[in-house]
Amino acid sequence: MEKQLKNLNKDMDQLLLKNIQVSSEEKNRILQGIQAKKRSNSPIGYYTALVAAVAIICLFTLSQLDFLKKDPGMSDDDPPIVEPQEDEPVEVPEVVPEIEEKESDVSVEETNDYTNTPTFYMDEVGAFKLNKTRKEFKQGIGIGDSMAKVLAVYGDPNERYENDVNPDSEIFKYRSDMIDSLTIIFSDEEEPKVEFINAFLKYNPIDPLSIPADWSGTILDLTSNLNVYGEKEILFFKKEDKLYNVKLLNKSNHQDEKATKEAYDARELSVEEYLERVIEKADEGGAGKVS
Repeated sequence: MEKQLKNLNKDMDQLLLKNIQVSSEEKNRILQGIQAKKRSNSPIGYYTALVAAVAIICLFTLSQLDFLKKDPGMSDDDPPIVEPQEDEPVEVPEVVPEIEEKESDVSVEETNDYTNTPTFYMDEVGAFKLNKTRKEFKQGIGIGDSMAKVLAVYGDPNERYENDVNPDSEIFKYRSDMIDSLTIIFSDEEEPKVEFINAFLKYNPIDPLSIPADWSGTILDLTSNLNVYGEKEILFFKKEDKLYNVKLLNKSNHQDEKATKEAYDARELSVEEYLERVIEKADEGGAGKVS
């Protein structure tokens, strides 16, 4: 009982009840009342009961506290064990075993869905197009396409504003899970057309089948980037940190392949060499994310 009384004194101190005058006999009665409540499986906690009992002690006499033996019991963290009466078994607090959480046997599927990645491809007339996703292959946009087609394929842009260089033309900007940024500049015609596309993509947009093996155009190695010259556009490719920077430039506004080759002493590549440079081995058969 001395141990229980010692614990009770400690608990009263922690509950800021140390200034309340409670005699030894009253403390014994408090312990008995709390233990009686515990045996009757009361939802009231140990500390709640302690505060209530001490408060009642201050208001009533010991003879008025006999009801404690009949009230619902209490249980909480490690309540004190009261010495048993005659023929009363010692009650030991129940220990609940910890249950180990088993790892799920269900494997987590790969979340990278390459069918959702933007992809450049060459259409039936040899022009490069940037499609929205591989699911929508052959639904891309390129140099010379109308603003109406861009809106039909990509929807409304995240940003839309006037071109500072040419206020009569507009600029669209798109962003998505696969696209860090996609900038499209239109001409200042009455029916605006795409003049420039600049994309920073999180996945490699160059498909192994983006250029037919029998294509006879020019591909130049400019060290930091590769240029593919189509009939009306130049496809610029550069891997930059964790992003792929790909541009479609209006060929009529830039140096042609011959002038560029001479100016930069650039080496000409075959289609096979180009694809080997831009398609990582791990990405063969589909576009892949930058490692």
